[in-house]
Amino acid sequence: MTKKTIGFNWGCAAVGNSVWTGVRLCDVLAYVGIERQSREHRFVHFEGPLGELPQGETGAYGTSIDMGWALDRERDVLLAFKQNGEVLTPDHGAPLRTLLPGCIGGRMIKWL
Repeated sequence: MTKKTIGFNWGCAAVGNSVWTGVRLCDVLAYVGIERQSREHRFVHFEGPLGELPQGETGAYGTSIDMGWALDRERDVLLAFKQNGEVLTPDHGAPLRTLLPGCIGGRMIKWL
């Protein structure tokens, strides 16, 4: 038995290419004084708007990444505000979305 999930049915795969413009998450964290992982700073959590999903306590879609990954300058975790030189549209996550290189697209949270 296969349980149906909420979201798009991409079939066997989906591919897309874009040029993204934004600020690196590690730079934002450094700006607010977080430069290393600690007991108080172990993860970074991203969450879209309330009511985005039809189920769950708040209906918000989110993900978390390890603070070490978030602080790694070579991982290029990006908070993007432009796609292909143009300001993001709502369909693509305006005003701000995450880009998590090496993760599936479903972990890239929109509408931050």
